[in-house]
Amino acid sequence: NIAAGYYPVVNVDDLDEALIKCTGTAITDCSLVTAASGYYTFPESTTTIIRCDENDGCVEYDYSENISCAGNRKPSLPPFLPPPMVGIFDREKIEIVYGSNKNMVVVVMEIVYGSNKNMVVVVMVIVTVNSTALPECSDTGGGSVCVGNNGEEQDDGKHCISGGVIYANSVSCASKRSCENDCGAVSGTVASTPEYFAFDDNGEKVDTIDGTTASTVTTTYYCQVAENSAISDCVLVSNQLPGGGSDGNNVCFSDNEDDQVSAQNGALFIAYEGGAKCKALTGTANTLYYFDQDYKVVTDPTQAHYTYYCETAADTGALSSCTPVQMANVGGVINGVGGVPRMCTSAVATEAITIGTTTTDQYMAVGGEFPDNDGEAIDIHISTQNSITKMNREKSDLALPACYDSEPSNDADGCHDLYDAVVNYCLESEGHIIYKTEEGACKKITGTAQDTSSFKYFVMGDNDAITEVSLTSKPPKISFAYQCTIGAETSNGIGDASSCGNAPFIGCSVTGSYGICCSGLDGEDCIVETLPDSCTASYEATLGKDSNGYFICFGTKQTRLPTGTTTSEVAFYTTKYNRYVDAYGMVLLKLTRNTVTVDRAGTNDRAFESLERDSDRLKDGESDG
Repeated sequence: NIAAGYYPVVNVDDLDEALIKCTGTAITDCSLVTAASGYYTFPESTTTIIRCDENDGCVEYDYSENISCAGNRKPSLPPFLPPPMVGIFDREKIEIVYGSNKNMVVVVMEIVYGSNKNMVVVVMVIVTVNSTALPECSDTGGGSVCVGNNGEEQDDGKHCISGGVIYANSVSCASKRSCENDCGAVSGTVASTPEYFAFDDNGEKVDTIDGTTASTVTTTYYCQVAENSAISDCVLVSNQLPGGGSDGNNVCFSDNEDDQVSAQNGALFIAYEGGAKCKALTGTANTLYYFDQDYKVVTDPTQAHYTYYCETAADTGALSSCTPVQMANVGGVINGVGGVPRMCTSAVATEAITIGTTTTDQYMAVGGEFPDNDGEAIDIHISTQNSITKMNREKSDLALPACYDSEPSNDADGCHDLYDAVVNYCLESEGHIIYKTEEGACKKITGTAQDTSSFKYFVMGDNDAITEVSLTSKPPKISFAYQCTIGAETSNGIGDASSCGNAPFIGCSVTGSYGICCSGLDGEDCIVETLPDSCTASYEATLGKDSNGYFICFGTKQTRLPTGTTTSEVAFYTTKYNRYVDAYGMVLLKLTRNTVTVDRAGTNDRAFESLERDSDRLKDGESDG
């Protein structure tokens, strides 16, 4: 049976024509399409999604066992720092440097933008830790180092993962300059018996999980073990509670406290009477249970350090068949409510994004398990068309064709392109003036006389026919735009174009009641939206218009676009990709009376200076130019 959606093409190991896209239920509704790296929903499936990458093409991926998201939750800035100041910190440079006290840790954040003097700020923030994936191995061959700093002595005992197998460094040094390295796969303890493998934050194996060592574990894998003890198919799971416990007068585990929980042979036990006694933890079968860093039950998943799924419960309510849940790293897919696939964007499962049900296109940067991310965060497109895919960063080659003649107006039958074919529009290559075919002649386009920022919008139609788009109403599509300077008046306030630039405009422009943002990326049409008359909390670099003119929104705050020929600058910081300005992170915008563009050359240093110069005014959505 055919349903609307995507199907993988078998035996295709790249992205070219790797998918079949069906828009209906008949075979004639289906066609081969080239995929982008990422995820596509599988029609009517609650267990399988299509995963596409450059090496394997598009294959079915079973996400049904992935219950929660893995990784360290990013430290967040405390509320007493003004929001714009987020922009002066590189979030990847945040590191824990001193101890811990409950959920509070001391962190140091260092300014990394520009040549300004470094400033160190020490603050207290809350950090939630789930199981975190081991690093990918840099090598898995004998006589080499799996992971670390070129086989130095401190790398001995560190672990990594490759192809579902865990590998260990073995480094033995007779001197600082004489080290023997080896990289070998880890073996199981008992043949043919699946096994958990736990590691600390240094990547070293933790063999016994008790009340002392459980809190040091940051990574846990569940691996299949063969008859020869070789391991395979290792999957990331939640870290384990301390081992031990039985129903009676004994302690659950050494030095336990009231309400602390331990695990033994699939059953969970809870300490009581000052930790002197131990009893079965009771609950409901087929339920997730969450525990904080002190091994105590919590109901808020965002506070969970340990997450278990319990399949059965006795008549007394005693839980059994409880196991650490399987997890997906950031960029991976987990099983949501009703089997709906969701992609992890952080270590908090409630922040995962549903794949295939969004009604508005979204954009952000993500790394981790996302296909073809090369170890770094990449820009992704969360589409309304049942997919989350890597954004195409290739520049578009859509543009007006070059004119055949240096003096196009000499052509008697209309404008000609370089192939000497008559076209609707062409761009004269020296003066960069747009000409159009009109009444059998080739004429310069026109606009309001003396306008130095007049926009002309175009759509690419069938057979590459280019048509100018009118903005008397909202157009269904704009392919690209040009920003032109109009010369002196020729009649009734109208003048001929004197220059339109040598390439399509990249950025946002406002014309009448519409905002038009063109990224210049391959396959991306310009975004056309009706301008709102006020700002809301969800707006980020969103253009608007009221009775006083045009403005740009940063949340509920407005920054007015300048008037006349003046320009101004405003900096803002966003952790998610902004589709309007085609950027994320620290962004410096240049504003004119009818445009907003990204100053990419100044996005780091000058944006920092702008934030440093007057953070209070920026917080209010203003700019000092």
